[in-house]
Formats: sequence, C-alpha cells, structure tokens
Amino acid sequence: MAANNTADVSNVKGVQGGYGFSAPYGTKPFNGADPFATLGGSFDNMGFISSDGIEEAIDTNTEEITDMNGDVVYVAKSSETETLKLTLISITQASLSEWHGHDNVDATAAGYFKIEHTSAEHDQRVYVFELLLKDGRKWRKVVPNGQVTEVGSIVHASGDVAGREITITCSPDTDGVRVYDYIEKSASSSGVAGA
Repeated sequence: MAANNTADVSNVKGVQGGYGFSAPYGTKPFNGADPFATLGGSFDNMGFISSDGIEEAIDTNTEEITDMNGDVVYVAKSSETETLKLTLISITQASLSEWHGHDNVDATAAGYFKIEHTSAEHDQRVYVFELLLKDGRKWRKVVPNGQVTEVGSIVHASGDVAGREITITCSPDTDGVRVYDYIEKSASSSGVAGA
C-alpha cells in the first residue's frame, strides 16, 4: 500500500485562453479514444469565470425506513441532483446566451447585441471545462446533458464587474451518467485541448 504523498494534493486552475465551453445538446466533445482531443468548432468559449471558480455539488435526498418498533432498518435514496455553479464575467455572445438563453440573444446586427429577457427555459447543452492540476496534468470535465436552471443577480456599478452566477443542472445521458471526469495520471507535454 502506497503512503500519502503531498504531490497528490493540488489546486485546480483553468487553461489559459479558454476553460469553459458549451455546445448544442448532442455535440460530441471528442472523437475517438483520446478524451483530451481538441474540441470541435461547435463549442463556444463562455469567457472568463470569476475567481470563485466552479462549485460542483451533489444533493442527495434520503428517506428513513423504520420497522414497527420505530428503528431505522434502511435508508433509501429518493433523489440526487448534481449542479455546477460558476460566475461568467465576460460580455460576449456566448456568455450572454448562457445568462439569458440562446434564443434570446441576437447578434445579427453589425454593432450590438439585442438581448430579450423572457421566462423561457434554457436549452439543454453540452458543457466542457478544461482544467489543470498544479503539476500540469489535464482535467477535462464533460457535462453531456446540462441546462442552466438558475441565474443570479447582476450589479451595475463601477466597483464591480458585470457578471452573473449561473447554475447548471447535470441530467443523465443515455448511459445514466451526469458528468464525465477525465484526469491524466501523469503530466503531458502535448499541451491542453482548447488552449
């Protein structure tokens, strides 16, 4: 059995040049066997994510089953939800579309974006996050069936950046998987896809 090693403890950073991407539902993030292959052109760079990073949470609801004496004899899981929370702080078509829904952002005019605030649900999307550990190992997080289900407030002030927190709810794909994590076992010298 191997002993604990401080080299195995790491922080996580985003890849320089782009680390949060989304594409229409059903888009494959890579073809073939290499999970770190360069993303296809259908993926939009969502821009900068605030220093709060990406908060991943799994919320599980359980129900205690008791016998006739009131003793707990089984704990049943009734539901489980996985979410990612992050604050997008770039003002681009991709980030605005995540805030307001892709059908509500019109970029066809030459000099401006037109954004409509409606109560329409956001589209299902594929999300990919390109991350790095301290030793340069790649970590690609793929959400095959994600949907923005909450959008935070925005403060319009000179002392704040214009950004919004979004919550992406990760639903299962056809194989029942909500999130795929691909983490290199050792550092690669080939660079990181999407960089």
